[in-house]
Amino acid sequence: MGHRVATISTIERPRLLVRLDAAPSHRLTSVIGGPGTGKTTLLAQWAAHHNTVRHTAAPGDSLVGLMQTIVEGIRPELAGIGGELSMAVDGSGLPTTDWDRTRADAVAAALCEHLARELGTRDLTFIVDDVHLFEDESDAVDLLAGLVRHAPAMFHLVLASRQELPFPTNRLVIDGLATEVDTADLAFTTVEVNALLGDESDVGAREAE
Repeated sequence: MGHRVATISTIERPRLLVRLDAAPSHRLTSVIGGPGTGKTTLLAQWAAHHNTVRHTAAPGDSLVGLMQTIVEGIRPELAGIGGELSMAVDGSGLPTTDWDRTRADAVAAALCEHLARELGTRDLTFIVDDVHLFEDESDAVDLLAGLVRHAPAMFHLVLASRQELPFPTNRLVIDGLATEVDTADLAFTTVEVNALLGDESDVGAREAE
């Protein structure tokens, strides 16, 4: 009888899940790697055991879409939403041309101020997958940058992308506020490759070492 071939979605990668466990200790965690490196599966497995809100980016995504995901995900914890946030969620009052990125920063600041009041001592992690699909000059990118800039202590962002994030993060890294899981980290080990190929006997032998 042949071995059952596993898929990436069925393989747990404890060494990377442990790396993500550091996310609640940082404002920003970036997960950077090419297609097929298991980013989405890794994030789903980690999110299943943590307080998270998840959003998968798509071409043409906007500030409004991001805000709707966040607000709907945390609505049970929100006592009320102020005027600035309400306009962002339904898109009213936001210009469709000549976008001023300071508006996105103001919306992000208002949301983070609200989260700081409502979260108390509870950690919340906002996961955004496929960040590379956002247009570089989109209001969604401006909102993400603003959320990273204004995030209160209990609010964390995990951003996954096939390429470097579309805004500077060096200062956050220097200040110890950001960490990264990169392409080298995401590379499959021999044990993980054997698990994908269904060589269970070799996996067990290696794990026993």
